[in-house]
Amino acid sequence: MQKDKVHKILKVTKSLNILYVEDNKEVRDATLNLLDNFFKNIDIASDGKDGLEKTNNHNNKYDIIITDIDMPLMSGLQMIADIRKVDSNIPIIIISAMHDIEQFIESISLGIDGYCLKPLDINSFVDVLYKITHKIKLQWQVEDYEKNLEQKVLIQAKLLEDKHSVDTLTSLLTREKLIKDLALIDDDKIPVLILINIDSFRVYNELYGISIGNEILQKFAKNLTHYNQNKEYSVYRTAGDEFVLYKQVIFMGIDEYENDLKELYNYIELYSIRIDSLEKDIVLQVTTGISFSSVNPLNKADMALHKAKKEGRNFTGYHHDLDRENELSQNLYWRDEIKKAVLEKRVIPFYQPIVDRDKNIVKYEALVRIQQTNTDGDTIFVTPENFLKLSEKTKQYILLTSTVIEEALHVMSQKDINISINITYADIKNESIYKTLKHSIKKYNIAQKTNFDISNNVIFELLENESIECFESFKNFIEDFKALGVQIIIDDFGTGFSSFGQIVSLSPNYIKIDGFLMETINTDEKSLSLIKAIVKFAKELGIKTIGSYIKDEDIFNTALEIGIDEFQGDYFGKAKKENFLSS
Repeated sequence: MQKDKVHKILKVTKSLNILYVEDNKEVRDATLNLLDNFFKNIDIASDGKDGLEKTNNHNNKYDIIITDIDMPLMSGLQMIADIRKVDSNIPIIIISAMHDIEQFIESISLGIDGYCLKPLDINSFVDVLYKITHKIKLQWQVEDYEKNLEQKVLIQAKLLEDKHSVDTLTSLLTREKLIKDLALIDDDKIPVLILINIDSFRVYNELYGISIGNEILQKFAKNLTHYNQNKEYSVYRTAGDEFVLYKQVIFMGIDEYENDLKELYNYIELYSIRIDSLEKDIVLQVTTGISFSSVNPLNKADMALHKAKKEGRNFTGYHHDLDRENELSQNLYWRDEIKKAVLEKRVIPFYQPIVDRDKNIVKYEALVRIQQTNTDGDTIFVTPENFLKLSEKTKQYILLTSTVIEEALHVMSQKDINISINITYADIKNESIYKTLKHSIKKYNIAQKTNFDISNNVIFELLENESIECFESFKNFIEDFKALGVQIIIDDFGTGFSSFGQIVSLSPNYIKIDGFLMETINTDEKSLSLIKAIVKFAKELGIKTIGSYIKDEDIFNTALEIGIDEFQGDYFGKAKKENFLSS
């Protein structure tokens, strides 16, 4: 595998210009022996100041910068910060014996493309270099395409003279043209149709307005055309946020088209959409469905896309067993069951304890369940993964959420306890739920009934890994409810480095560290290092930390040692009904 990577790397690196910044001559000479295997053109700088001067020299054009951190005159981090002011895209690799957490966080915030520890490990360096050269290669393809773009546009214009065949916004082919093309499928060929849907595109229109939404669609269409330049698909815009890649082939190799899709996802991830008026880069997420059927291929690709969304997958393909009969049946069942459960008061909040460093319970998290009776007559409680997503499709999500909120706040009004309530972006954007939250807090007047300060009772948990475009909505929500005395927990923190910058503006009361990181704290050094960085970061901002998914004493003891403030997990107690709470 490494040999294949090295072979691909060398196809790119031999023509690149590299700047290597290192003050220690012995280390520099040893590293150059390795770099010479990959690069022909290497400039050397003896410290950060020298490196910055060489970078600013217009006669020098570097494709990659490799640097140490701790150097005289100017550190590597300061050099990177100054370079980023001028060039935000040039790939930068850090090679350093870096153990300082603050330096670790700062290097992430500066947008480095990779780092390797001293002494330099060849395998780690190859992995980092492979990722960077792949990005450079794609950029070359884009540049080559743009050089010939004007000529290609002229050729395409001649081919698309019929105005009904060309989408006026994106200049792609239209749905009407696709329908005509699908009617002309050759008997001896197989149609390959890839349907692409931009996830949650409605959010962009709501946040930024229709004109920005249209700009995003135009630039996505351009990126899709760049991606397709050597793929030989025809590219269509079939609906507001849906696009199609289509071609006919004599031989169908499914693996080939799955590789096309994987390459498409990599391309979308690497090339964000720049919106200058917002001074923001937007990385879109898409879901795709692929069909190879000659009969109603567009409908079947849509069925495959629908299944991919349901299963949380990036893409899936149509096959004869892929139908929606069972799904439609489940939708009807849960539509009726949720309605009855609310009327019969079978929507039951469960509560899982959160403890302090002495294992004293300081609050509970409310988790929704639906109470049912099974075929044996036993009472069971159905967990939300079985019905919550379906409730959105049957338009009953608001009803469920409002019920849980009312029940949880009612419990807080009767007992001297603190309960956190999960709030999603959908809740924040929903005016009805927003009003319910405010109304319920005032209705129960928790502060007066329990003699507790309201800030010690009402707690909202917001998911950290929502899309970056939702940031302003989150911030406004937090400011609004903190003014009412509500405390805020940012849940699943640590799943994205961008959160470090956002958290300063959000200013929550708590950070709940991502469960996967906590589960692997004793088995993965990277998880441990990142959690330590999060804890230090939070303490400096005066924010308390909560460790989730604590399943045994070993994890608890490690979490204690690194300074986490509060803890949650089956080790301290599973989620149970309200009747286990002390009066």
